[in-house]
Amino acid sequence: MKSGVFDSYEGYSIMPFGSEAQMILDLDSWEAGYYDALLGRPSQCTASLDQVSYSSGYSQAHAYGAQLQEALRLRYPQRPRAGSARLIII
Repeated sequence: MKSGVFDSYEGYSIMPFGSEAQMILDLDSWEAGYYDALLGRPSQCTASLDQVSYSSGYSQAHAYGAQLQEALRLRYPQRPRAGSARLIII
């Protein structure tokens, strides 16, 4: 079986290797947590959301955000600035 197979009706199924147990996450709650973290909002899981699914999405976005920031930092290193904007007239 594949790990982390998405099913749009049932949510997100996580199948650990060597195990027959399944964990079903609520997709709406997962997405709410994911986008809250991407937008820099504090974790704010409401009573209408599944707490485990929300927390999973929130932590996944934090991990992705850190990887993305590091990749951008390596790809586009900061250059020292001259103190003021430079104007080039042609």
